[in-house]
Amino acid sequence: RSTDHRGTPSSPGLVVTLLPTSTLQTLPQQPPAPRLPEETVGVAYVVPEDRRNDVLAELDFREKGGYTR
Repeated sequence: RSTDHRGTPSSPGLVVTLLPTSTLQTLPQQPPAPRLPEETVGVAYVVPEDRRNDVLAELDFREKGGYTR
């Protein structure tokens, strides 16, 4: 959970990392998370390779509260 550009101190927002199935299959097995009644709505962007460094620099600045690449 994060209040860095999302959510509030009393209700921090959730942060999601999307990974390809091939990467997930290499990770240790985790017990399935309980199904939550909330609905998650969001957007995923495909960043062109020639914009990669610029976008990462913007994310590094924006997400000062913490994230891991």
